[in-house]
Formats: sequence, C-alpha cells, structure tokens
Amino acid sequence: MKVLFVCTGNTCRSPMAEGIFNKLAEEKGLAHRADSCGIYTASGLPASENSLLACAEIGVDLSGFKSTEYSDINPNDYELIAVMTESHRQALLSFGVPFEKIIVLAEETGGISDPYGGNLGRYIICRDEIISAVEELIKKYCAVSVRGLNVDDLEQVHYIVDNCFENPWSEETVKDMLLREQAALIGAFIGEKLVGFTSLEWILDEGSLTEIAVLKEYRREGIGEKLMKELFEIASEKNLSFVTLEVRESNMPAISLYKKFGFDEVGVRKDYYKSPSENAVLMTKYLQ
Repeated sequence: MKVLFVCTGNTCRSPMAEGIFNKLAEEKGLAHRADSCGIYTASGLPASENSLLACAEIGVDLSGFKSTEYSDINPNDYELIAVMTESHRQALLSFGVPFEKIIVLAEETGGISDPYGGNLGRYIICRDEIISAVEELIKKYCAVSVRGLNVDDLEQVHYIVDNCFENPWSEETVKDMLLREQAALIGAFIGEKLVGFTSLEWILDEGSLTEIAVLKEYRREGIGEKLMKELFEIASEKNLSFVTLEVRESNMPAISLYKKFGFDEVGVRKDYYKSPSENAVLMTKYLQ
C-alpha cells in the first residue's frame, strides 16, 4: 500500500511524516511506503533546517528531500491520504478526492499544528506528535491481523472471490463454506478490510487447502505466508495427517510459496483447469 502525506508547504510536517512512516514500515517489515506533497507550494524545495535536525535525531535523513506540489500528484496512486489538519482535508475534498480515502493525523486532538517559524524545540514536539500519529496509522491501516471468518464476513469474502478467481464461487457456495463444520476460512485484515483469505477442508485426518487469494494491491507483502501459518495451526489442532492442494502448473509464485511451507509435488492432473485449459500440479505436506 502507498500512503501520501499532505500539508501546506511540504517542507516541514509532511516530509517528516513521510520519513518517519518509511522508517517505521521498514523496521516492522512492512512493504508499505509513503510519499508527501504540499497543497500550496512549489516543487523542488528542500526540507526546512529544523525539520532536518529534528528527524536526524531519530535516524531519519531528509537531506535529499525535495518538495512536490499537489498538482503534480495523482491521488489515485495512493490507497490512503493522510493530512495534517481538517482544513487540508477540506481542500482535498474540493479537488475531488473521496472522503473515505482521507484521514487527519491526530484528529482527536485537532491534528498536527504547523511548526513553521518556530525553534528546534517546537519542531521536536511536532516530530514526536507525528511519530505517535503515524504509529497509530500503521496499527490501524497497515498492520495485518489474521482470524477465522464467519458469515458476517460474507460480503468481503465474496468481493475477493470475484476479483481473484477466474471461475469464482457463488455467494451461496461462499456462505456454505463459512458455515460448514469441517471447513475453516481464515482471513487477513488490514484494519477492518479483508485483503486475503485461505480455506481448509478436512475429512477424518485428511486435509485439503482449497483456495488462497490476496487482493492484487496487497500481494508480495507476506500476507500469503501469514495465512499459511494460521492454516497449519488449525490443521495441527484438528490432528490432520496431511494437507493436499492443486495449483496451476504455470503459477510459479504459488508453487514457490507452497514449497517454502513444506509441500512436495506428488503428481499432475491433466487439463484440470479450464479457461484456459491447464494441468494441475498436486502437492502434499505431511504433518505427522
């Protein structure tokens, strides 16, 4: 996910937020990255001296930063836009940015006030406010949580099915899976948004990984691995002896993921998949 931080001049608050977010995301092993811009500025300006000094204290280097004017930004490139004050939000709304895409940092305390013209101490206070606000943003919108799914999640599961599968399950099939006693659907969430899921079915001690899907914009961020780990926790609780799956033989990223988790190729099913026609690789992981 890409985040855009917006302030007025893009030389103080939003550059600090951009640098702090990218540092925290890297430390937490998240693939999310941030940019910043200013609503009323010119492109190419450096970060203010006190912003440089305040961020240098915490290991964030803004020495190469150059400002970007909002008119040079495509807001559609970003899943989330974080502004410093309510007035910034109103400005973006007037530019046609959807309300649901915009958040105000530290909104409950009135946002992040402008330190422009203040001394270094004022900038350090502003920096620390931004750190707290960005940590909350990451916790709410970026950190991935994994849990079992139920019928309350039906609409979000069906959305992923429609967007990820060539031959998607019907809504009734999804609902049946969510209610089936010998099946478990596991979802990965960022905040309240379901971004991926996997499903496990079993008979006696034999398990089958029937589906795994992650929305395109959230792939290559380790979400599939988190889902697989939780799936095997459930397989262990159910005392399953093994788990099997089928995968298109051309789907090398998925095959690599399965091999990473101990699945071995055990056979091929000719022309198993349709639209387009393709062989299925059979894979098995023994648990006991």
